[in-house]
Amino acid sequence: NKCAIWMDVPNTSSDSRESRKSNGGYSRKAEADRIAKHLQRMFDSGKATELTFGIISFYLEQVKEIKRALVDIGILNNNYELSSEYHDKVKSITVETVDKMQGLEFDIVYLSMTRSTKLFEKKSKNGVKNRFGFLDDQHRICVALTRQKRCLIVCGDKEMLKDKDAEEKIPSLVRFYELCKGGE
Repeated sequence: NKCAIWMDVPNTSSDSRESRKSNGGYSRKAEADRIAKHLQRMFDSGKATELTFGIISFYLEQVKEIKRALVDIGILNNNYELSSEYHDKVKSITVETVDKMQGLEFDIVYLSMTRSTKLFEKKSKNGVKNRFGFLDDQHRICVALTRQKRCLIVCGDKEMLKDKDAEEKIPSLVRFYELCKGGE
C-alpha cells in the first residue's frame, strides 16, 4: 500500500559489492538476487495477477544479472520469458535498461541502482569524479523514476546517497530516499 519504497542492499561483503566487467559494464548480484526474491514473494502471494512489472537498470550487465536471478528462482525460463508456473501469477514482467524503457509504463517498477559505495574513485578527462556513473545522468534518472503507475521500488546501497558528492550529483535519488525514509 505504498507508492514509493527504498529497498536497501548494503555493501557489507565481497558478495554484495558491484563488479565491473571487462566490457566496462557494471553489475551487482546482491541487488539482482534481492529483487528476484522480492518479486517471487509478491507473485506467490497472489496479489500480482493483474499487475505489470518493469525492472530497470542503467547497466546492461545488471539487466543480465537480474534475468539470471529470475531464471535461478524459476520466474523466467531459459529463454528469459515468463515461466509456465508464473503465467497465472502475474500479468507481465519486463527487464531492460533505462534507455529501452523510455515511453513504457508498468504498474510496479523496480529500479536497480547497481553502483555502490566501495568504488574506486577515478578522475575523468575534465577532472570530475565519475563515482556515480549513469546515476548522475539527469535524462536517464527522469526516465527511470517515471515509469510506474502505482509503485516505484528503488533497490540500492543507501550509503551511496550519503557520499559527500551525492547531493550535487544525484539529488533525485537522495530526495527519493528521504521521501521513503522520512529524511533519516
